[in-house]
Amino acid sequence: MAITARLHDAIAAWPEGSSYLGFLFARGSTPEKVEQSLREAHEKLSFTITPGLPVEHPATRQMTNQSN
Repeated sequence: MAITARLHDAIAAWPEGSSYLGFLFARGSTPEKVEQSLREAHEKLSFTITPGLPVEHPATRQMTNQSN
């Protein structure tokens, strides 16, 4: 298992963002075992999605979304 996002990293959907929540991969002797492994892994996932707050950059005056 590899987790590349750091705690409190902002994950934004396309087109604003450039990253994904992640992917699950599994190997098994049969397609049914692979599917079961993926379903079990998926059940263990938990995400907390909070909306970003619009923030104006002080130098550029451009608005961006800032996550808590």
